[in-house]
Amino acid sequence: MRTTKSILQRALSSPVALALAGGWLTFLGWRTATAWPRLSLDMASGDRQTEAALVGAITAHVANAVVLALGGVIIIFGVAALVARRAARGDGRRAGLDGPGFDGPWIGPQRVLLMRHAEKTGDLEDIHLSQAGQQRAERLASYLPAEYGLPDFLFAAARSKRSIRSIETLQPLAARIGAQVRHDVEDDDFEDLVAEITRDARYRDSVIVIAWHHKKIAQIAAMLGAEDGTYPDPWPETLYDVIIDLDYAAGYPPHCKQLKPPF
Repeated sequence: MRTTKSILQRALSSPVALALAGGWLTFLGWRTATAWPRLSLDMASGDRQTEAALVGAITAHVANAVVLALGGVIIIFGVAALVARRAARGDGRRAGLDGPGFDGPWIGPQRVLLMRHAEKTGDLEDIHLSQAGQQRAERLASYLPAEYGLPDFLFAAARSKRSIRSIETLQPLAARIGAQVRHDVEDDDFEDLVAEITRDARYRDSVIVIAWHHKKIAQIAAMLGAEDGTYPDPWPETLYDVIIDLDYAAGYPPHCKQLKPPF
């Protein structure tokens, strides 16, 4: 949510957007005034029917101006928000782990296991895992501790109207090791999660498991320092059985490889 608020603040305070919005409202005000409905010389000013028609014309004229004003402002600041989001993403990549704060000793985790949530049903209205996805989640609960020991922290994308699958993917693992799944970061706000786990000393030397939505995994891997070519980019729609292993045992940047569990 912090990223979303920051983007909105940048959009609403953008000098270009403010100038465009001001210019649009000024033009619309001038156009509304110059085109204001009036009685023509051949119309009787005392005729009730004529005056009623004039009132209707003025009402429609004002309503049209209000709609155009609101629509124009929404479009201008909507475009500004999109530009601000792209800029924030670019800033995140440019000032990622190679930027200030990462020149000294590595204070982040020892290992990050980054994966997509398990299989979905294919029903666009179904926000849950499929039966195959549930089985994968159960197997991961045994496989990950056996291969890497007990994870210290579990993170999943926040629940949305479209999916709770990231959370469900880690719930069997959480139950097995007696941990909690952190799921307070929204899918689009993954930069906040990366910043937290790499800059907060409480995650030092920990093992972290992250389950996320596939369209963001490549960006998360890049921000965590993985080299190009060590992870699928873009992540295929049908790919569920790959885990990105980012090993920081020797510090930053990590040694990164793809794992394919035997299930």
